[in-house]
Amino acid sequence: MTEVSWARGTALRALAARWPDDTTHQLLTDHAVQDKDGSPRGAALEALAARWPDDTTRQLLTDRAVQDKDGWVHCTALRALAAKWPDDTTRQFLTDRAVQDKDGWVRRTALEALAAKWPDDTTRQLLTDRAVQDKDGWVHYTALRALAAKWPDQSTLWLLKAQIVSLAMGLRPGIQREIEAVEQKQQSKES
Repeated sequence: MTEVSWARGTALRALAARWPDDTTHQLLTDHAVQDKDGSPRGAALEALAARWPDDTTRQLLTDRAVQDKDGWVHCTALRALAAKWPDDTTRQFLTDRAVQDKDGWVRRTALEALAAKWPDDTTRQLLTDRAVQDKDGWVHYTALRALAAKWPDQSTLWLLKAQIVSLAMGLRPGIQREIEAVEQKQQSKES
């Protein structure tokens, strides 16, 4: 990405903030799909979700979360969907992306959004599964962090300790910090 593409993204955000009319809406929609760089495409999606949170924007975000060639744009679309449309349809879509997307960064973003918006047993089970089953070590790390933050209990502690053995060396320091945080929370509860 170049400074010029970041500048285009900044200009698109400013247009949406200061001149939210039909012309700006169409310009943002065009850039969300057709801009040659990911940064302006993502900025256009963010602005559309912020200013025009309607069914058309939702469908555009859903499409871009799968069809765009840039993982950053996928992540931007997923975050916007979770923020503006926290319903069962979005939840199912995020769950699908957390498992099916080819890009580990996108899977991580979906897991983070699910943990933030839907911290229930279904999300916990998905996070546990991804912590063990996903092929990307950073997805393991993201799932384990979310489990430690939202469910600091014996099951999470056991999973964290078990994963130390099987995960890549580069992730062990981060996982060790998560284990220590869970242990500290448990000790403070016992006191």
